[in-house]
Amino acid sequence: MNPKIVKPVAHISLDFSMQDKERLTDKVMVDIALEYMQKMGYGNTQYII
Repeated sequence: MNPKIVKPVAHISLDFSMQDKERLTDKVMVDIALEYMQKMGYGNTQYII
């Protein structure tokens, strides 16, 4: 990592197809986001969904 960077930040966007609107409830989308964050190694950091 570049030592000049004092506050590293990541912006991640998960986009879902409108075709899946009927299947993807808010809970399902949150569960997908939580699983994604865990698998990407961000599970023990602060983040907003």
